Amino acid sequence: EDLRALEMPLRELLAAKLQAEAANQVKTRFLAAASHDLRQPIQAINLFRDALARTELSDEQRKITNLLAISVHTLGETLYALLDISRLDAGHLTPELRTVAIEDVFDAIDADFSPLALSKGLRFKLYYPARGLQLTTDLGILLSALRNLIGNAFKYTERGGVLVGVRRRSGRVQIGR
Repeated sequence: EDLRALEMPLRELLAAKLQAEAANQVKTRFLAAASHDLRQPIQAINLFRDALARTELSDEQRKITNLLAISVHTLGETLYALLDISRLDAGHLTPELRTVAIEDVFDAIDADFSPLALSKGLRFKLYYPARGLQLTTDLGILLSALRNLIGNAFKYTERGGVLVGVRRRSGRVQIGR
């Protein structure tokens, strides 16, 4: 009788596990289809923006075109970050760890956000006192996370600026904003 009492919860657990696995597969298929479907409009927006940039524009229109380029880039990065997180979660993406100089990470971040800071009239400062600092990381995943955080900082900063710094803490590297 004790075994029969245990049998029912085990069946329920197995059924719940199978249901969760099926839901995860549906989510993975949805994200794969959505990513394909969302990449097409992003590419189309970029093509239209490029065509517009090749025409004669006023300074204000050129500024708007540049902001559009930044926004589309951010949208694409956000999409790819979500897909990466989903693929990591599903076990379909394995981080590729390699040694990267912090200067390379911050150069990429500077190139992405300096135009946005300029257009919004904000200061943008990258602080890394430890030149030659090396990280062991998956550069793509790290950049996706940083772009998301820094993008949000710019989104909600009306005046002043955004500071992103790195420092050593207990044998590790801490990046903050």
